Amino acid sequence: MSGPPPVFAEGRDREFEAACRVPTAFQTSGRSLLEVVRASGFADLRGQFNPRELAEYLRRHPAFIPDWVHYSEDKRTSEGWYLRPPNSVGRIVAYSPSREQHYIDLAAACAAFIVAELSAILDRGAAV
Repeated sequence: MSGPPPVFAEGRDREFEAACRVPTAFQTSGRSLLEVVRASGFADLRGQFNPRELAEYLRRHPAFIPDWVHYSEDKRTSEGWYLRPPNSVGRIVAYSPSREQHYIDLAAACAAFIVAELSAILDRGAAV
């Protein structure tokens, strides 16, 4: 018997949902990507965003994964994070992959990509 879910689960799901909606919000809102990421609440929770928990959320809500795959495929940059099905996340620097990690499934890869990508967006925003 696994017991009741943690008390924070509902709140955590809302946080995960807000972060998972970033690609769609960016496409439809007319706001900058940095504004959308900040509005998602990720900036305030960045250090608490557990990729394993996010992967579990994505397994329960797989409809978000294609949005992130499309977002990654549509990026127009010489450097940054990418998500590559079936289960890889990597970083490109000066048009060359510098490292690539393989995950157990696409949900885990997507979770790692979301955390890395949203953190990178916030870091770039702080540098401006």
